[in-house]
Amino acid sequence: MRLLSLGRRGEERPAVLLEDGMALDLSRLRPEIFSGWRRILADGRLDEIHAALVAGDWPDAARVDPAREGWAPPVPEAGKVICLGRNYKAHAEEQNVAPPDHPMLFPKLTTALIGAAYVLSSIAVAVLMPAASVTKATGGFDLWVAWAEVFGLPGT
Repeated sequence: MRLLSLGRRGEERPAVLLEDGMALDLSRLRPEIFSGWRRILADGRLDEIHAALVAGDWPDAARVDPAREGWAPPVPEAGKVICLGRNYKAHAEEQNVAPPDHPMLFPKLTTALIGAAYVLSSIAVAVLMPAASVTKATGGFDLWVAWAEVFGLPGT
């Protein structure tokens, strides 16, 4: 299953990406249960979601276009974000710096979590970067993520 969230900031809804590129908006299946990923994971409901996908048992209204709905952060209600930086030699070389003896851990504010775009009055809003944030080392922005993991006890 490819899990995602859709919607405007503060109104995110959990969804699952379907094979044809459309999404199943879980909040339209059972809104009292599927209100957000934090609750879904804490309640251990992934098997129930998988069963609904296999059965194809959902109303047409739950099938939505993620491009129209707006991609939100996968788990928008994260409690904290801890990042791992310069964790391999090529990454340090890209920045023209010596690799550290140990990977760097650093925190990010949860407000730094964004989706590819948010829908605002039917207009997709892009993230604009100030020119001052371009680094001399890279000549551009260093804004990529290799992957994200969710660690901890369910729902914490």
